[in-house]
Amino acid sequence: MTPRYDTSPHWGDKFHIHIPKEKDMLNEMALSNVLRLKFRVVQKMMEDNLQKLKLAEASGNLEELDKALEMQTGLKKAESELAGSLGIVVAK
Repeated sequence: MTPRYDTSPHWGDKFHIHIPKEKDMLNEMALSNVLRLKFRVVQKMMEDNLQKLKLAEASGNLEELDKALEMQTGLKKAESELAGSLGIVVAK
């Protein structure tokens, strides 16, 4: 792991300025990346479920349509929670 920017070691000594390094923020960055991956997976699942929803509506299968709607509602709730954790605004 290499830092993006180099700072002088004298900043901390003379000016008492603490600049966090990437290795200090590793846990937060790992959690953020895992949440972003989950967010994208949930979005993909929503797209796939929307296709199932359209097929169920076209075929007139009310039972499958009901299941797909419940699944879409649950996925939308999960997307909203993940977006809130990540600070992402979802427009859809």
